[in-house]
Amino acid sequence: MLSQLFANPLMLAGAAAIAAPIALFLFNRFRFQTIEWAAQLFLQRAFQQQKRRLQFENLLLLLVRCAILIALSLGMARCRVVGEVAVDEGDAARNVLLVIDTSYSTSYQVGTTEDATVLAAARRTAKDVITALKDGDRVNVVAFDESVRVLYESAPRVMSPDAKNKLLSDLEEAPEMQASERGTDLAELLRALPRVLQTFDQGPDGMPPAEGAKPKAKKVLFLSDLQRKGFLDAKGQPLDAGVARVGEELKALAAELVLIDCGAPEPRNVTVTRIETRDPVVGRGLPCDVEVTIRNGSAVRMEDLSLEYYVNGERDQSVTIAVDPDQELTPEPRRFVFPEAGLQRIEVRVKSDGLQLDSRRQLVVDVRDEVRVLLVDGERKQDALSSETDFLRKALEVNAYGDGDGPGLIRADVIQETELVDRDLSAFDVIFLGNVVSFDERAITALEEYTRRGGVVVFGLGGLVNKDVYNQLLWREGMGLLPAKLLEIRGGTLEAASTDPQAPEWGLALQDVQGHALEAFSGDDMRDWLRGGSVFGYYGVELAKGKDAPWAPLTLVPRSAPTAAPGETPSVGDPLLVERPFGRGRSVAWLTTFDSHWSNLPVYDVFYVVFWQTLTLDLSQRTRPPVNLGIGAVYTRVLEATEYARQVEVASPDERIEGVPLTKLPGEDGYRLTYPLAADREGLQASGIYTLTRKGVAQGEDPAPDYFAVRVDPKEGDLAKFSAEELGNALKAEVSLRRPELAREAVQADAGGAGSKEYWRWFIATALALMVFESILAAYFGRRRK
Repeated sequence: MLSQLFANPLMLAGAAAIAAPIALFLFNRFRFQTIEWAAQLFLQRAFQQQKRRLQFENLLLLLVRCAILIALSLGMARCRVVGEVAVDEGDAARNVLLVIDTSYSTSYQVGTTEDATVLAAARRTAKDVITALKDGDRVNVVAFDESVRVLYESAPRVMSPDAKNKLLSDLEEAPEMQASERGTDLAELLRALPRVLQTFDQGPDGMPPAEGAKPKAKKVLFLSDLQRKGFLDAKGQPLDAGVARVGEELKALAAELVLIDCGAPEPRNVTVTRIETRDPVVGRGLPCDVEVTIRNGSAVRMEDLSLEYYVNGERDQSVTIAVDPDQELTPEPRRFVFPEAGLQRIEVRVKSDGLQLDSRRQLVVDVRDEVRVLLVDGERKQDALSSETDFLRKALEVNAYGDGDGPGLIRADVIQETELVDRDLSAFDVIFLGNVVSFDERAITALEEYTRRGGVVVFGLGGLVNKDVYNQLLWREGMGLLPAKLLEIRGGTLEAASTDPQAPEWGLALQDVQGHALEAFSGDDMRDWLRGGSVFGYYGVELAKGKDAPWAPLTLVPRSAPTAAPGETPSVGDPLLVERPFGRGRSVAWLTTFDSHWSNLPVYDVFYVVFWQTLTLDLSQRTRPPVNLGIGAVYTRVLEATEYARQVEVASPDERIEGVPLTKLPGEDGYRLTYPLAADREGLQASGIYTLTRKGVAQGEDPAPDYFAVRVDPKEGDLAKFSAEELGNALKAEVSLRRPELAREAVQADAGGAGSKEYWRWFIATALALMVFESILAAYFGRRRK
């Protein structure tokens, strides 16, 4: 059949145009009459010498001109050659897979009305393609963002008038087709494509194709804004190198991938990428600095942007900013003072562009009356600054806020180890154990129970520590509270090092501190403070491996080791700070003394104060319920028996209210609250502030509402595009690009081209080359005849 060899067989009629040059050649040859005259006889001999050359030149020009017309005709008819994938007339139905991007970047407005979005344009294009299909064609639809959702899991829909109407309706109304607030994961989509495409080759009963059967030709139309961040890294390489093998699978399935760019040609977008407080804990009545970062992902400067701050739903402040192209800007932080403790809400908004979802960002601030710590001193003395925890207590109680001499946020109580079992440990956020010789079983049980319920214990080691008791009762082969097994004491004391120039000495080095409070010391302004102090004695430890392995963000580096260049990680030495989760709480080991017996760190008072306040506040906050979450996360918290309520409700940002049941914790006197319910595997799907209320509590009055914020992924706000060439290179496959108005043309060719390769580009190029050759040849022959 001609339709198997040519996509547009009617265009072959153009080949008849080769009759024109032939007719002109014959007409010019036979229209003259032969007349004998005397001078002709004289010239005949000279003419006979050139006759054969002239005939050859004319014939050559004729052939070239005919070849031009034939090449143009074949090119316009889209000549193709059937490859390895064979089809028959029963497979003539078109197989189309529509892939529609529903990530939140497709909420970008490309028109003047609110519903003129990228996703709406993608839907219109999909409807246009479906309308152009014929009865018997097969279609399936895939929606994707960070996850992949197939509209018809069982099998593609076979087109008929009723099926087409249902499909057009589903494109608008199906839950899978609605815009989400998730980001883009193109690799996840590409990995899922072969599974979906295989359903086109299944039999009518869903059975797999017969062994050795050739796959049917398929068109995959990818309707998206082609967001680069969801596919390529900063160097232009795929985020998932494994997508290369997907290209081979698509070839084997006779699938052709066509990109349909439904996004704005030059999108302008400003994203609020970050909002957070400078300090890990905010105190009631104490100044709180809030930092906001804005990114301009556009190619033009964005000026006169209004950055608005809202506190607890009321507009508070507004500043005007300008952001250069591809710039990330952090304006001067805004200072707030919260007069009441509890969860406070801050929102920032920028009104600037067609994508408002990422132009606002929320923050829930956990404002606290105080942070209470308990210092258990294993070496109490009467003289000032001579007890084990004296330096630590002064560092923690320094008022690091404002200019006054009033108390800071941290309150410290000091006791001896014998008083430990008589204290209500639940009243404290962090417990420091300073050079305590050993603990009896009651104290160990109390500490473990306190930590399992969300408390934090910090072990400070020294010469009084009974290593064997610690390993036997607190380490317990990794099952106990101590985060690491103690080995031997290494080095000596500060006093001995002051008289011995050869005494060992170690400096401090940060390791993996991303997301840790100690990341504050990685900046240039704090790095010198970190390097200033020295440790002369410490406990060596053995760290366990595997799940819940200890974390050592701070290590020791011998002073004789070369200093690492800025930005480089020093060689890993022995740990100085070790952390490990324990139950809902955390266990920490500081492997030298809190005082100046084994180090000179307390002498560097600025470093010592900032270090211990930062770490203590971070530890006290890290075990509290998280209140700033991302899309897809699940809000969880544990309520003690006294906090139990008969009715718990959560109001979402759109004011939809849902009841939440509490689950009894096995073996504990408490309850777990989980929202959304465990059955909803996708987690929280809408950004904004959520309100949690408890009514009918077991004891006392109903508490004030609690809040938590859900924020979108700011990377999705970068609307730069990837190209068809970049996707093709990643897949090692041929990928084409079409405008939305030309999308239906991508599926116009019938299925007879399954497994075929078109050569129309080559024929058009050949025709152009022959035209140039004919012009040059004709000019050359003309000059010779003159």
